[in-house]
Amino acid sequence: MFRFILLIFSCSLFATEILLPQNRAHFLTNEMIYVSVVRQAKVLSANKLIVNLAGPHKSHMKLSFHIPASKNQFRTEHIQLNAALMRPGKYQLKITADGNSTLKSFSVISHYNKSSFRTINWGGKAKDKQQLSQGEENLGYNLFIGHGPKDDNAYLLQASVDFMSCCSMSGGHQMDLRPECDWSDPQVFQGGTMRVVRRAIMDRIRPNVTGIHFYDEAKLSDGIGGGNAHNIPSQLWAWEATYNKSRVAYKDRTKYPEQWREWSLWKLGFMDAAWKDAKFGIDLVKPELLSITDSQFAYNDLSHGYYYNVNDSLPVLLGHGGFHDEGPGYFNPSMTLELARAKNTHKENWFLPTWHADTSADQLRLEQYLAFQLNIQGLATPPALDPLHAAKGNTGQTVIEVNKLCQRLGPIFKHIPANKPPITMLYSLSQRIHLQTHPEKKNAHVENLKFTYLAGKLLQYQFMPILDEDIINGSLQNHHKAVIIGSINYLSEDVINALVDFIKAGNYVYTTSDCKVKIAGAIDIGVVPRLSNHYKIKKLIKDGKGEEASKYQRLTEQLKAAKVLADALKTQFDKAKIKPILFSSSRGISATKYSDGDISYYFAVNASHDPNKGDLGLKL
Repeated sequence: MFRFILLIFSCSLFATEILLPQNRAHFLTNEMIYVSVVRQAKVLSANKLIVNLAGPHKSHMKLSFHIPASKNQFRTEHIQLNAALMRPGKYQLKITADGNSTLKSFSVISHYNKSSFRTINWGGKAKDKQQLSQGEENLGYNLFIGHGPKDDNAYLLQASVDFMSCCSMSGGHQMDLRPECDWSDPQVFQGGTMRVVRRAIMDRIRPNVTGIHFYDEAKLSDGIGGGNAHNIPSQLWAWEATYNKSRVAYKDRTKYPEQWREWSLWKLGFMDAAWKDAKFGIDLVKPELLSITDSQFAYNDLSHGYYYNVNDSLPVLLGHGGFHDEGPGYFNPSMTLELARAKNTHKENWFLPTWHADTSADQLRLEQYLAFQLNIQGLATPPALDPLHAAKGNTGQTVIEVNKLCQRLGPIFKHIPANKPPITMLYSLSQRIHLQTHPEKKNAHVENLKFTYLAGKLLQYQFMPILDEDIINGSLQNHHKAVIIGSINYLSEDVINALVDFIKAGNYVYTTSDCKVKIAGAIDIGVVPRLSNHYKIKKLIKDGKGEEASKYQRLTEQLKAAKVLADALKTQFDKAKIKPILFSSSRGISATKYSDGDISYYFAVNASHDPNKGDLGLKL
């Protein structure tokens, strides 16, 4: 027995072992493959280390390295293989040294996606071997934004699917859903930066990790201890530290509108400052990693820090609706997308239009395509509609259909800039801030934007949203022929003067009849955008009967109001000889157009509404 043990021990002293320090057997063509050869013998004399690498299609490579003698009984030799120079496929590595040979198998997978358009499984549930089905050839995904799977077996990598850790900071308005953890507080957003940096350190050596996802639905606090959104201690402290003066009191904002305007503009920088700090941390770890966060859902929420610049520091815009359970139904996600990215159409944009588990296959298809046709570069689906777990009907199969169609068509949006259509619709910051200092005024401007948006859909025009800044800096005059201004009772003097110059240059400003601002040369279209039961709805809401009032505010009623507006606008467009993108016998066709040199792409989505099938009913 004693001799037998000695014999085993003696054999182990003459061994060669191959280790792969990355602790996986699958590699992408965008990385180095590190190989450690551990030699073990009583005497390690100078020798040769022979490397034989056999690959696909009978490819073969043989290398010989001189290795020096060593006084130790153990020595490790390090070899690096450049996967970028290797054909994707299965490989067998044979190492010979000191008269011993050992084998190790591994595979190389291309890091290139078939499509440059991002098809995204947002918050995906796939675990372990389920991840193998995610790829472009199966479920049609090429990016998995999930909740931090270790992926020790490299299943996503094998599926050629990229990965980002979802909500690496947290999710839901304020940090960890605590209203006192406002994003203006340095301890809060720097704590968030620490979280994403920790995630970046974990993921930095994973070749299919393309970035870090920060947060979902972040916004400034609603108030603490019965306060309001403008009396957050950390915000007030930051103001005083910046300007060395106290801010005008909230109750006095109507007395000092200019001082309040300064405050309202200033606080719009908080959210982007938090993302800029987090991106700085990611860049220190690995600059190649994308920094992204979901920041488009609350485009109209100025008091909580939302404007077009909410994630200005980040390289890719990521967002979601505005889902179909509010606003203009299944048009709400695409409207949210257009208004949220108003000045940022030059940036890459990934979008999640649909969320709810009870979404039908036709609704899903429609909402995805309405967003896709707006020149985005990525389209996401939610956990509830994951094809592996879809609970209702054939929505899972529809996800696969949409993924694969967008993969084929989507790459054109990488090279064609967002369209600059002739007609635009104004979303005014100066009006919004004016309402804060004149609370007796009605917030009809934002509320009625949906009627203008829907009118464009009914007429086969795309009404691109523009901002006050676009009017002042000349973008309106340089790229567009007309602007629709709806339900405005205040515009800054600079905006009014620029609009007058726009008209003098031979262009058109159309105003709804409830506009209170006088713009020389503007055309009143003779319509006030409102629901047919406008006054009845007001009374029901005043009487506390909100549920009953909602029956008169659904998409069917909104489309009726939009048709009245559309008819009035069409008369003016015909006079101005501004033609639609295409002509259709149906008023339910959503149209967009993109041109690149001599080539033009037309997209038409059938969004016809059937009032007999309920609020989300489609006439297909």
